Amino acid sequence: MYLLKIISKLAVLAAVAIPFADISSAHAAVVVVPPPAPPAATVVVRNPAPVVVAVPAPPATAVVVRKPAPVIVSTPTHPSAVYARTRNFSADGNGNRSASRSGSAGTIYGGSAHYQANAYRNADGSAGRSATASVQGANGGRASRTANGYRDGAGNAGYNYNASVEGANGGSASRSSNFAKTDDGSYSGSRSTEMTGRNGNSYSGSTEVSNGTLTHTGSCTNASGEVVSCR
Repeated sequence: MYLLKIISKLAVLAAVAIPFADISSAHAAVVVVPPPAPPAATVVVRNPAPVVVAVPAPPATAVVVRKPAPVIVSTPTHPSAVYARTRNFSADGNGNRSASRSGSAGTIYGGSAHYQANAYRNADGSAGRSATASVQGANGGRASRTANGYRDGAGNAGYNYNASVEGANGGSASRSSNFAKTDDGSYSGSRSTEMTGRNGNSYSGSTEVSNGTLTHTGSCTNASGEVVSCR
């Protein structure tokens, strides 16, 4: 028994030198140690937000907390998925308010998802919000998006959006757009799209609008880079 305790301590010390995971983002996070568990692993938590650590039992895992953070260590025999989230709201009593929320999820099969959202509204009439989200498939596919919008107290406003996706077996697509309006009523915006198939064929297009005038361009190429007709 004494020898087993010494081996266990040495395993934890070895894990500290090579962390299995280092969580340092500012939003809720999930760490899943898939079975079979490594002989020794360390999860370093630097978050001020909630963190869930799921490891198969019996674990030889050390959880090191670098900053004050709610940390839950779970040892389910067959964990399928774990989830963590956090929400915050603040107001200063002068008409200024802000809120945020975030969440993360993970599975023992390697898939994961994360989101973060923030919003504010001030006494001068300005307001804004932002959001990000991402998904990672267990087999390699992934997708993400970001969106931001704002308005000030003088009548100006803007918005932008970006999204992308990558297939596990090849192929990708992305889109970005933005729009702006000024206090004199003028406006402009644009949107661009890029797509590439598994066979290497691709499409690139953009659309622009400015005070009622709309223009669009687009082109397609094959895997060799030659311009071909878009269908």
